[in-house]
Amino acid sequence: MCRRVLHIIREEAAGDGGKASNAASDANDASDGSDDEDNSVRGGAMKAFKAEVIEVIGELIDELESVNAHIVQQALEHVSPSSVVLTSGGSDIVEAFLREANKKRKFQCIVAEGAPALVGHQMARALAERGVETTAVADASVFAMMSRANLVVLSACGVFANGGILAPAGHHTVALAAKSHSVPVVFLAGLHELSPLGPGDGAFDANDLLSPADVIDYTALADCGAVGRGDGPAASEGGHIIDGDVAALSVANPAYDYVPPELVTLVLTDVGGAVPAFVKQLLGEIYDPADRTF
Repeated sequence: MCRRVLHIIREEAAGDGGKASNAASDANDASDGSDDEDNSVRGGAMKAFKAEVIEVIGELIDELESVNAHIVQQALEHVSPSSVVLTSGGSDIVEAFLREANKKRKFQCIVAEGAPALVGHQMARALAERGVETTAVADASVFAMMSRANLVVLSACGVFANGGILAPAGHHTVALAAKSHSVPVVFLAGLHELSPLGPGDGAFDANDLLSPADVIDYTALADCGAVGRGDGPAASEGGHIIDGDVAALSVANPAYDYVPPELVTLVLTDVGGAVPAFVKQLLGEIYDPADRTF
C-alpha cells in the first residue's frame, strides 16, 4: 500500500504538481531577486501539489472501503444454479460472496473446517442459517469431496507479481485437489492486495508461525506424562514439548500457504477477474516501475 501511495505522489509530481513546480521555477528566474516573492510562489505551488496528492489519496481510501462490496457484486457471474461450491476455513469476503449468490441462485456449499482454528464451522453455520445447503467436512476429506464440486472459492491474503497467492494455511492442499479433479479455483482479493513483489523476493515471510497451542493441548498431554504444566520435570518452551533437557516433540502451526499460479484459475478483484498471467499488467497500472521487481 505504501508503494501505491508513492506511485500517486510520483504521478502528481510528474503531472499538475510538476507543472506547478516548473511555474515556480520560471517565476524565480524572471523575478527581480525578491526572496519574499520567490518564497510565495514556491509556497503556492507546494500547497497546490499537496492538495492534489491528498485528494487522490482520499480516492484511494474510498476505494478500499468499497473493495468487498465490488467483489461480492460479481458473485452471480461465477456461481451457477445447482452448482456445488467448495471453500475452506472462515472468511468474511467468501461468506459475503456466497450469501450474495444465494439471493438468486440455488446451490450447495461444502466447507472444509480450516484446522486447527476450525473457523470453517462458524462459516458453515452462518451459510446454513441463510438457507444455503451446506456440508461441513474435515480438511482431510477435501480430496474425497472435491469430485462433487463445480467451483472452489477461496480467500487470498496477497497476490504476487507472478500470479501466485499468499493464502491461509491449507489452501494449497485444496487447490491441488481441485487441479486433480479439473475444478476451477477462484481467489477473492482486493486490488490493494496485489503485490509488485514475487514470492522469492524476501519481503514476505510466508513461514510465520501461530501459537502451537492451537495444534496440540499441552495440558491434555500432561495427563499422559508426555508434558508437564511447567512445575515438573517436563515443560513446554517455544513450540517444543520437552522432557527434562531432551526435546520430545516439536509443534509447528504455519499461518500461510503459497499457492503457485498454475493452481489458480482466476483472481477476482474489485475491478473484475484476472487470470494469473494478467496480474503483471494490473500491477503495471497501479505501481511505479521503480517499485516493481518484474
